Amino acid sequence: MPRRRTTLGTGSLGQHVDVDRHGLEVLRRIVSRGLPFTEDAVMLAMWNTRRQRGSRCFAKVRQSSNTGALGKRRQEVTDYTYFTFSPDIDLLEVRQSGEVVGFELKGWGKAGRTTKPPMYYDGVDQALAYLVNPISSPVSQGFAGSIFDYVYLVHPPQTGVDRLTGVLERLTPLGLAVAGPGGVTELVKPRPNPYLNSAVKALFLQSLDALSAYTNPVVNPMANPCSGGSPWPPAGPGVQERPAEAPQGLPLGQGPGRLPAPASRSTRW
Repeated sequence: MPRRRTTLGTGSLGQHVDVDRHGLEVLRRIVSRGLPFTEDAVMLAMWNTRRQRGSRCFAKVRQSSNTGALGKRRQEVTDYTYFTFSPDIDLLEVRQSGEVVGFELKGWGKAGRTTKPPMYYDGVDQALAYLVNPISSPVSQGFAGSIFDYVYLVHPPQTGVDRLTGVLERLTPLGLAVAGPGGVTELVKPRPNPYLNSAVKALFLQSLDALSAYTNPVVNPMANPCSGGSPWPPAGPGVQERPAEAPQGLPLGQGPGRLPAPASRSTRW
């Protein structure tokens, strides 16, 4: 059983361990024990796939430390030298190409003595807010443009979020994905963020060390539901109630415990 609160990169005796291997091990245990796929579990699945691509990842980002950046109007350190985000960025990916991607994550949660999945529309409002983040930066104490090239909303499987594919494609630039025990499935490809400010983004990329506090996220795996609760994954045709073993590295769309594809037009990352 994973410890209820686990800091990635810190072993059970307080020793340093590799963050990516530690995160993968916690994820394997969540999957192999059939624990509810909470927001933290979704984050671990996304973290694993992004890191396999060589991206830098930061979790639950609220505010950078002092960047020491030069102000736009004068050649000295300004009074405000931070990047501030609202809402928090559940997962921030910086790709090797220099693209910055934000992921709004949703997962199963507690409901009294049982568990429940997120509503199919949960997180749409927060993902839209990513498009106009950070809300302040060393360039301006107000919004001066976004750092995000693309933004995704990510759900666990079987929440019905796939019914939003047409709406998101036609009305928003958001991408949509599902992350579960079988890997990550992209339902909607994102379009470029119309609020991207290249200057703000460039300054952000120069200041990634100011986000070091978000490279060792704390995860809190949920225990099995109490008697009468709903197990994860939900029992049903083609769904294993308890995977026989954890998938090795959770490759995209492979491994035991794989869930049915949420939509026929979906693609694997």
